[in-house]
Amino acid sequence: MMNPLLRTRRLVGLLMLALAFPLAASAQEQPDGSEAPRVVYDAEDDRFTLKARDASLKAVLQELSVSSGLEVLFDDEAERRISVSLEQVPLELGVKELLRGSSNIARYSKNEAGEHMLIGVVVLPEGKSDRSAARQLLAPQEEFTRHARSSRDGQAMPRRWQARVNEMPPERRKRMDKMAKMRLMTPEQRKEDFKKQREEMFAERREMKQQRMQDKLARMTPEQQQQYLRRQEAAEVARQRMQQRREERKRDGNATAQW
Repeated sequence: MMNPLLRTRRLVGLLMLALAFPLAASAQEQPDGSEAPRVVYDAEDDRFTLKARDASLKAVLQELSVSSGLEVLFDDEAERRISVSLEQVPLELGVKELLRGSSNIARYSKNEAGEHMLIGVVVLPEGKSDRSAARQLLAPQEEFTRHARSSRDGQAMPRRWQARVNEMPPERRKRMDKMAKMRLMTPEQRKEDFKKQREEMFAERREMKQQRMQDKLARMTPEQQQQYLRRQEAAEVARQRMQQRREERKRDGNATAQW
């Protein structure tokens, strides 16, 4: 049994260690000594709270983009340090406050109520209008994956992200959504999904082949139809025999290897 005095000394030592190195629950220091920005976005009210001290403008906007679904294209020449404290401000008003001292190009879309809603912004150095050097802070595929994961976990999709998705061409939206879901699958789920897609592809091919055959038969006389169907039956029998031979050779090969 541990000596009571020794146990007391250990507890005091642990307490002093905890006081000397407090846990930073909401703010962490960056390697350069600045404080990481803290962004809390309220999706229901479309407001956010921000506390930043000597923080990167690019990092602040990236955090806001992740939580709100706002698209941000950023020119690295517009990078600067900011210190700001905003409490429950409307998103559009807060973005305007952050971009004072920078040129920007805003993109709007109409929401369900027919009102214009900010869905994207291009951030440029002050006085600059050329946006060719601006790059999207979050890659579209990364955003699709992030929001697909949130949706899977029962979280509501940000309205700005939904508006941006609705503006995408249907084929691109479908492709990106499919890739995002694939990223979230386990290896077993991917294998099952591949098997399902393969079966669907073969079923579609069989259907197309059957339709082509029906179209061809419709243009034939009854005698020609009978001859065509006989040829098709003979070809199917030959195909089945060939498949059977392949399986037999495969079994013989496996048996030889085991022997």
